[in-house]
Amino acid sequence: MLIIKFPGYLAPGLNGKDGLLRMHWSRRRALARDLSIWIRCISASLSGCSTPLTGPVLVRYTRRYAKQPMDWDNLGASFKLIGDALVRAGVLADDSPKVIGRLELAQVKVASIKKQGTTIEIEEQTE
Repeated sequence: MLIIKFPGYLAPGLNGKDGLLRMHWSRRRALARDLSIWIRCISASLSGCSTPLTGPVLVRYTRRYAKQPMDWDNLGASFKLIGDALVRAGVLADDSPKVIGRLELAQVKVASIKKQGTTIEIEEQTE
């Protein structure tokens, strides 16, 4: 199992002034690039991450929030940049249903903003 943690980082949802719907394309591209670099650095320090996973894999996307949970459709959309970054970083061969056989979304309330963050767990599935 590959576990990637983003302490303090919460991916943007669709809505709000900084949401994906209103975000300028150049800012969205820069954010996706930064996420892929971060993922590449994390996965390079782990063993067994030299070739992209071709699936099917189970991806657990957990958002730890302090203030307010997202609607489920918004939470799913917030995975967009991270899913693309996993492919760009070479962790996954693609973000299609053929590779990501199952995506589990979770939100967990934490006590303070300092404990906010995102965790991605990737587990190969047996067919």
